Amino acid sequence: MPKFKTSLEEAIFWDTHSFTDYFDFSKPLNIRFEVTDSIKEETLTFRLQKNLKSELEKIARNLGLSTSSLLRMWTIEKLASC
Repeated sequence: MPKFKTSLEEAIFWDTHSFTDYFDFSKPLNIRFEVTDSIKEETLTFRLQKNLKSELEKIARNLGLSTSSLLRMWTIEKLASC
């Protein structure tokens, strides 16, 4: 597994590589995630239809994320692509 100097360097790497190149599927793997450089400075509140909120919660739950984390990730991805 490569070593990275920053989270950005790691994110760029994984955008262009597959974890399957580094994973041995014949052995169990214990994964631990640490987010250390995330600073939440502002809060944004907006209204959303109940059915859309339910769908977001379902997607987030399936990904093992909170709804706010999923929305934050999607927002960052969208802003980066503009």
